[in-house]
Formats: sequence, structure tokens, C-alpha cells
Amino acid sequence: MSEFFKKITPVSLRYALFETPLLWLFLGVLLNFYIPSLNKNLLEWNIVEISIAQNILEGQGYVLDPLSPPAIWRPPLIPLLTLPMLLVTNNPVKIFTILYLLSIASLAAFLFYSAKLISGRLGAHIASFLAISTPAIGSVLALHIHGFSHIGFMIFVGPSIYFAIRVFRSQEKLSAITCGFLLGLLYLSRPECIFLFCITLFFFLVSASKILSRQTLYLCSLLIIPFLIVVIPYEKFKSTAIKDYQLFPSGLVASFYNSEGWG
Repeated sequence: MSEFFKKITPVSLRYALFETPLLWLFLGVLLNFYIPSLNKNLLEWNIVEISIAQNILEGQGYVLDPLSPPAIWRPPLIPLLTLPMLLVTNNPVKIFTILYLLSIASLAAFLFYSAKLISGRLGAHIASFLAISTPAIGSVLALHIHGFSHIGFMIFVGPSIYFAIRVFRSQEKLSAITCGFLLGLLYLSRPECIFLFCITLFFFLVSASKILSRQTLYLCSLLIIPFLIVVIPYEKFKSTAIKDYQLFPSGLVASFYNSEGWG
């Protein structure tokens, strides 16, 4: 450990503070670490995703309890992210805290580098500061009764923005593939994120010098194919569940709300 600190020079420290989001990552984790602990009384709803993951792990399938039909009323991303964590701990507060802090760190870091590509170092620091200080991202989100799916969205929205900007600026093939894959994961966090995919594709076409050129269409395919690879299996699973269990999306939602006494 002492050797590590000896290697820290004023130049390296300056670089870490001004050219990377290290400071904001530290402050973001520090300032928001206490918030998930306030969520203990609200975990009764956020624990739904953890229960689904636990049932998957036990071989029961994507269900809230063994006798229920597939829980297609909850997006699949958080249960999938929770699966490996259940091998280590089944404490819902710890799982929520880890994923929440990961979402803050991911958003602050990737907004830093996204803004840096567009407006330089000052813009990068402002973006990270807003990411960790905005109540809608911090306390309000963490205390939201259905906050888990929003947290899954936050983990991947920053990387999606970063790679989308790289595609717009330099038309990198690997960035287009990565962006499509990340937008697919966003869809698995919240289905309305399909609009983010459509907007990204639209602006890419608009920004291209020749919309119908072979190069533009090729890059669009690199964006679309990874997105479909992620989304299609889930949509196939969902449509099969609706058919096999005679579930209809509107009726399913209405039945769930009525069963909870909300109807």
C-alpha cells in the first residue's frame, strides 16, 4: 500500500482530478450511500425483482411465486442483474444498495466522458456534478416505490449516450455495435426506451452526409442488429407466455391492479 501512495505524484493527482471523473465518483458514492438505507420500508415493492431472480435461480422460471404465470408485468433487466448477486447475498437492502451505487457511478462517469467529447473538460465536470446532485436522480429515485427499474435504466443510459456520440462523431463500427447492444439493455430495463433507440437511429440518419449511402446503411445495420439480438428473445418469451397462459397485456395489468385493491 505504501508503494502505491509513493507512485502518486502531483502530476498524476492533477490528471485524476481534472481529466477523469474520479472526484465525482467518490463524491457521488459518498453523498448517496446513505439513501438506499432509507429505502428499507419501501423494499416491499422493489423486492419483486429480487423475488423473480430468486425463483429463476431455483428453477421455477420467471415468476413471482411458483404458482403464478410468468411475471411479464415486470421488466427483466433487474432480475437478470440480480441473479449473480444472489449467489453472494440474499439481503435485499444490500442488493438494492449495490445496484443503486453502480447506477450513480455509471451515470456520473459516462456523462463526464460524453460531455468531454462535445464541450471539453469544463462541460464534463458540470455534467458529472449534475448527475450526482440532481434530486430526481438521487434521493427521489432511490425512494421511489418502483425505483428498481429506473435504477436499471440509469446503469446503461450513460454508456448508451457515450457510444451514440462516438457513432455520430466518427462513425466507428464497434461503437455502433456497442450502442445497439446497450440500447437493447435499456429496453429490457423499461420498454418505453424503444423511443431512445428510434431517436438515436433518426439522428444518426439525419447527421449522415448521405442518408441512403452504402456506408450509412451498413452502420445503421450495426446499430439495429445488436438491438434486435437483445430484444427479440424477450419479446418471443413474452408473446409465448401471453399465448400459453391466455394473458392479454391490458387485462393482465388490470387484473394485477384489481388484485391489489387499486382498481
